[in-house]
Amino acid sequence: MLRHPEIQVLQGTGISNGKDVYNIIRAGAEATGTTSGIMKAADKEAMVDEMLGALRRAWNENHK
Repeated sequence: MLRHPEIQVLQGTGISNGKDVYNIIRAGAEATGTTSGIMKAADKEAMVDEMLGALRRAWNENHK
């Protein structure tokens, strides 16, 4: 993937769970929006934990 070092990639739509976060970060985005996925979750705290865990796994895999 070609990138300009001063441009960050953010995917902010369609993120509803940890799998979505994982896939977006693995695809090369530096960040992702999560607000609606958290707000619509039955257990908001669990969803935050799921998304943060997915973020960490994807980030670690991208930076081996």
